[in-house]
Amino acid sequence: MGYFRGEMGRLGVGTRLLAASAACALVVGCGGGSDEPKDEKTIPKAQFIRRADELCARADRRTERLPVPPLPPRRSRQLDEAAAFFRTQVAIGSRELARIRKLGVAVPGTAAQAANLDTVDVLIAAMRAIVYHARRAHLDQTRARYRRVQAISERATDLAMRFGYDVCGQSGVHRVLSR
Repeated sequence: MGYFRGEMGRLGVGTRLLAASAACALVVGCGGGSDEPKDEKTIPKAQFIRRADELCARADRRTERLPVPPLPPRRSRQLDEAAAFFRTQVAIGSRELARIRKLGVAVPGTAAQAANLDTVDVLIAAMRAIVYHARRAHLDQTRARYRRVQAISERATDLAMRFGYDVCGQSGVHRVLSR
C-alpha cells in the first residue's frame, strides 16, 4: 500500500481524481453506467415527454395571452412593462417546471432530462435578474440580462429538441425570445 500511496503522490491532481474514481467504480460500483437513478420515481421516457408536453402546452396558452413589450427594452419608460412580462414568465415557468419535476425521472434519458431541467432553472433565474434590474431602472443591465436570457433559451430549445419534446422548450416564451 505504501508503494501505491507514493506513486499517487507523484501524479497530478486530475490523474489522482481519475484513478480514485476508477478504483471506486471497480471496488464498490459507485457511478456505474446505469442511466436509472436510485431511490427516485422513474417514468418511461415516452410517457414523460407526452405528459410534460401537455403541461408545457397549458403554460404556453397562458403565455400567449400576455402582451409582449418591446424586447429588449430600448428606453427607460419600457422597463416596467419588461419587468411585468418577465415576472409573469418566472411565475408560469416556475410552476411548469415544478409540475414537470413531479412527473419523475425519465428512463432512459435521465442525464439529458437533468441537463434540460437544469438549463430551465438557469433560464428562470436569468429572467428574475431581468425583473430585478428593470424594476430598479437599470436599462443597460436589463438589456444585458435579456441577451443572456436569449442565449439560455436557445440552449434550452436545443436540449429540448434533442430530448424529444414536441412542445416544451420550443414555444411560449422561447418563441418570444427567439424573434
